[in-house]
Amino acid sequence: MAEFLPNKIRVRCRLLYVEDDPVQALLIKPLLEDESFAVVHVSNGYEALGVLQRSQFDMILTDYRMPNMDGITLIKEVNAARINLPIVILTAANDVSLAFAALDAGAADFITKDAESNYLDIIAPILIRALGKFELQRRADLLAEKLEEEKNLSHLTLDTLIQGVVVVDTEYQLQYCNQHFKDTFSVPADIAELQTDIESLGPLLQGNGVLSGESDAKAIADLLVRLLKGEQKRAEFELNNGRLYDIRSTRLDHTGFVLTFTDVTHQKQQMLALSRTIEWAPVAMIAVNSEGRIVLANNKACALCGYEKPELLNARLDKLLMEDARAGYPALMQSYFNAVSPQSVHNHFEMKLKGRGGKLIPVEISLSGIETFNEPRVLATIVDISHRKEAEAALTRAHELTQSIVDNSPFSIIATDVEGGILAASPALEALLLYNKDELVGQGNALQFHLKDELETRAVELSSELSENIMPCFSVLVEKANRGVVESQKWSYVRKDGSVVPVSLTVTLLRTEDEVVTGYLLVAYDITEQLRANERIQHIAHHDQLTGLPNRTLLQDRLSISLKRIKRFGKQVGIMLLDLDRFKQINDSLGHAVGDELLIAMAQRMSSVVRESDTVSRLGGDEFVIILPDLSSVDDAVMICNKVVEAIRLPLTIGEHLLNVTTSVGLSVAPVHGMDMDALIKNADIAMYNAKQEGRDGFKLYSKSLTILKASGAEKD
Repeated sequence: MAEFLPNKIRVRCRLLYVEDDPVQALLIKPLLEDESFAVVHVSNGYEALGVLQRSQFDMILTDYRMPNMDGITLIKEVNAARINLPIVILTAANDVSLAFAALDAGAADFITKDAESNYLDIIAPILIRALGKFELQRRADLLAEKLEEEKNLSHLTLDTLIQGVVVVDTEYQLQYCNQHFKDTFSVPADIAELQTDIESLGPLLQGNGVLSGESDAKAIADLLVRLLKGEQKRAEFELNNGRLYDIRSTRLDHTGFVLTFTDVTHQKQQMLALSRTIEWAPVAMIAVNSEGRIVLANNKACALCGYEKPELLNARLDKLLMEDARAGYPALMQSYFNAVSPQSVHNHFEMKLKGRGGKLIPVEISLSGIETFNEPRVLATIVDISHRKEAEAALTRAHELTQSIVDNSPFSIIATDVEGGILAASPALEALLLYNKDELVGQGNALQFHLKDELETRAVELSSELSENIMPCFSVLVEKANRGVVESQKWSYVRKDGSVVPVSLTVTLLRTEDEVVTGYLLVAYDITEQLRANERIQHIAHHDQLTGLPNRTLLQDRLSISLKRIKRFGKQVGIMLLDLDRFKQINDSLGHAVGDELLIAMAQRMSSVVRESDTVSRLGGDEFVIILPDLSSVDDAVMICNKVVEAIRLPLTIGEHLLNVTTSVGLSVAPVHGMDMDALIKNADIAMYNAKQEGRDGFKLYSKSLTILKASGAEKD
């Protein structure tokens, strides 16, 4: 029976039948036409190639042994002509090896002709199966092409960056390097085509400069590996032309790593010029080392405090602090040295410095953790409080820039304050959630778009992950961002009309120029179609298209689970194999549309009378299989068989037709009759034939004596 029944079969599949034996053609052609195939018969391979040039077909059925051109040669000719069709080959019973040769040549399947002509019963199901597999493969190829297009688009985007990017997998094999990296480091073709591993970058970088003092190729490669492993945070590469690159590694989930090469020549030049510019800076600056001693004091600082420079250099910072500020100073300084960063760590706090003669000087100070010449330091920038207005103006400009980004982004963006109050919303968010900006900005809170139950669930999960109690409030959304983690998560957004839309949400911090957190940026996009596509693919892969019942793949999976439960719990599993008596006559006399409606109705009846734990599956045509797990005895299975037979027997009206349909059921039980799907279905099939032989409209339990009865023959339909 067919594992997959495409719509194409129900609207007459166009089949090219190649057969030199007229007797075989007279047998097979009508049989296939009865199964809704539109058959065009030709007598040899050359004639087939000619017809294929003039007409379109859905598949080809060809005999192997033919004069002038055998079936395998025909397959090769069709493939050479780039005619993409599933081809099934007919071979004699003693030509099985030729059948496998045909599969190697590109055949979709093969049919072995036995002397008793039993193969005639399986031709149509095998053709249907081959066409279904071909159609699934075609869809898979289309999806693969789409993924490749998206990958190429991402690479094109990366090629526009002004920093070098190298992507490696978890085995440190090169996967991609962007154009900036190729141009900067003169990447040869073998590396550009990703035919090597991370070690190949050693000689490449060696030929272009020095990496963190290393000029040996192997040492350079080892340093890159340490970056990927996270054993080293960054490295510096100095090109032969004097330009300096900062190299860092980022983990890509579980798929690999990204190495970024950022040109920091300008920053380095600024660092070298720091000692010159600080000296004549218009504001006072004092730098302190990890021992708490002053290592830098510019002219403005000396003038502010009333000391000469030799009096301040190497003096302890306590010299400038009031008594009440000294107690907390050591712990405060240590926190900066533990997290040295080029950005400000603590901004704009007011205090009073003690100058010469005990003079108290009110100042506003910004503290930054910096690193100069590989030594951590804390830099204090000291300004007059009258400059506060200028700082506020700078903050306003920063907010204006944020609003500009929000207004012009294609993503759904919300800018909030630290409590979640909405400060700005992008037009894309208005379109997604059906709100007007005036209803949100200054009025709403980011939490209003979230489901209460989902917030509570995520709070529990996050509390477990962070080993800290997180309440189901705005903290659930921003806690990881507060910890420096930027990641996308699936959330449900509630629209103004109450409908719910799934989104991918990323939260980042909003900071002032001095690194004070002023709020959050929530960037989201609708993933409805992405989720639907995933659900459709899963459903198509595991369910029959006509009835919606599980297909053979899902059936096998559930049967495997049920059989494993036998070993654990010691119960039994029943397999019911059934088809509808004389279904072919209904199909032939009333048409396939009525036949399809009948199959759907019968599927619903079977599902309505079995237990909730049972699985009703359609193998194809009018053949169904029902799994009966966790049976205490065979009598339980017999009772269900009787219910199914009685349900099918009830009269049914389809259109203007009143139908009285019956079914024949074969029952096998594991472990008595087998412990694998093939054996159980085979034995149930034998029992079903015997049920038909005994008059149909009933069921039969398998026993070894029934095998002989099937061999003596009862027509399946």
